[in-house]
This record gives sequence, structure tokens and C-alpha cells, in this order.
Amino acid sequence: MGIPPPSTEPPEYSKAPAAVQALLDAGADSKAQDDVGRIAWDLVPDQSPLKGTDVYRQLNVIAPRQ
Repeated sequence: MGIPPPSTEPPEYSKAPAAVQALLDAGADSKAQDDVGRIAWDLVPDQSPLKGTDVYRQLNVIAPRQ
């Protein structure tokens, strides 16, 4: 068995809430900004597979949608 190839989807469209949770659990800074000032919450589309998950709720507490 080999290691599966990495996802080719951009992280903002990840279908794996567990991946986002693992990053948060490992201490990822959810308030870190990209080069145009967006934080993780800004990259979650309205129709995201994260919606309704614990990860979605955690990000919402950190930076609620305006």
C-alpha cells in the first residue's frame, strides 16, 4: 500500500471537515490572514460541505459572518 496522492482541490473547497479540524487541533491560527486580508472563515463558501459541522461552528465562533 502506498500513500494516496494529495488532493488537487484548493483548501477552501475541501470536502474533509476532519482535515480542517486536525489543523485547528494542531494549533493552526484561524485568524491568520492571506495577502489580501482574508481569514479562514472568509474562504468557506456558503454551500461548503463544512456547513453544519463542528468545524464550521468553531470557525463561526472565531470570526462570525457579517
